Amino acid sequence: MQTDYGKLALKIQQIVDAANGAIKAIKAINVFLENNPDFLDNLKKFLDNWPSAFKEDWVKVARYGWYLNWETPIDIVSVVNNGQEALDAYMLSHLRDDWNGLTSRIVELCPERFTVLIAAFKLHEENNYIASIPLFLAQSDGICAQYLGAFLFAEHDKRIEKVKEISEINSDIFLASLLDILTVKTQIGDSIDKSSPDKKSLGPNRNGILHGSLKHIDYGNEINSYKSFSLLCFVVFCLVDKS
Repeated sequence: MQTDYGKLALKIQQIVDAANGAIKAIKAINVFLENNPDFLDNLKKFLDNWPSAFKEDWVKVARYGWYLNWETPIDIVSVVNNGQEALDAYMLSHLRDDWNGLTSRIVELCPERFTVLIAAFKLHEENNYIASIPLFLAQSDGICAQYLGAFLFAEHDKRIEKVKEISEINSDIFLASLLDILTVKTQIGDSIDKSSPDKKSLGPNRNGILHGSLKHIDYGNEINSYKSFSLLCFVVFCLVDKS
């Protein structure tokens, strides 16, 4: 019986200690808020507008030929500041690990494109990147036209107008920040003359590939296929799923 009382007393003491700790923490928070009267307002502003705070980093990611999707970890905003090599390794690992989930999600959201999408995924899995890349790029272009009302590669001004229209009628700041990325000029959608090794390292050039330019005949590699797949994921993510 004495042992039971001892256990009860110990539990009571633990509860008292926890309560005292909570009281100290509350007092510390109150002191902090008194010394920083704008903290809560600033925190609310950040939480309301956090996508805008990260948009600059998301644009950097896009300029390196990579795009966000449902599964992209939030720490990508720190990785991109470590440079292209670090980002390439990070995104390759992410897309390989999440391949099955991402491909299933895309097919689920775009069932009318099932046959072409499955063929593209199979070509990539078979390392037939020469064939998978044009399909990924073409489907990204078509899905953009279908859901945004402007092609991804051929109608830059119209695409900007459509993005602006959606942003004005939709209060979702996250979606607006994503859609803005569709207006950013990258190597994937740039002109055929962007063919230097440095430019090519940023991604496959859609115009050079689909127009059969000799300057871009060397596009068929794994990283370019993953970058093209990354763009497809992004277009479905922000235009089909989020809109």
